[in-house]
Amino acid sequence: MVQRIELANARRPDYTVPEAIDFEGARNDNIDGAEEILPQVWVIPTAGHTTGHQSLVVECSDGTVVCAGQTHSFAHEYGSELLATRAERESAISDLPERPAWFERIQDFDPRRIVFAHDLAVLEL
Repeated sequence: MVQRIELANARRPDYTVPEAIDFEGARNDNIDGAEEILPQVWVIPTAGHTTGHQSLVVECSDGTVVCAGQTHSFAHEYGSELLATRAERESAISDLPERPAWFERIQDFDPRRIVFAHDLAVLEL
């Protein structure tokens, strides 16, 4: 499952390694936006690292897990945005740094664990 824009970008020259995208037996199912691909398994667009970046959200009985990929380089960066969101909600502070447009969508799933591509730390909420 891949965002249509990401697959188009990946097929441009010098974007990535072509052999990692189109190889014998490869199947790329294009999606546009958020989609529940299986019961309680969601693909959510999280543009930033790339225009077609996406994250995987899995709703589990013991709490939702977000595979956030490269939304942030480090777990503490996500944590900082989460604290800013909470501060804004609870005390009407309005001059905090903006979060990405998709951030609230991920929070709507009430995640308990968030993992990142380049950080061994797991954010436990």
